[in-house]
Amino acid sequence: MTDADSGVRADAPPPVRPSLWLWANRLALPLLLAAALTLRLYGIDWDGGALYHPDERAILTHTYDLSLPPIDNLGILLDTDESPLNPRWLPNGPLPINAQKAQQPGRAPGGGQA
Repeated sequence: MTDADSGVRADAPPPVRPSLWLWANRLALPLLLAAALTLRLYGIDWDGGALYHPDERAILTHTYDLSLPPIDNLGILLDTDESPLNPRWLPNGPLPINAQKAQQPGRAPGGGQA
């Protein structure tokens, strides 16, 4: 049974408005990202500042062991076996350790002075 004027069946469900779908599609991604960010940042201080992860402890310990040589013995920096800036522990490479040491050259692991 069709409507003679429009050619649409009289018992057919009304069409979904395109503006509703467009609005829902535009809102879905921001809502999903907001939910993901909320879940990611909730409880971010999971270790209470105690550095429970083994990599964090190891990097901090090896960073604390690094030191600059005396000013009259700077040539030792070119000797990789004897250099006091060689952490002798490189599972992640020297960059994280040396970058941390450059950022806080005189700090001890507990926050005090070395």
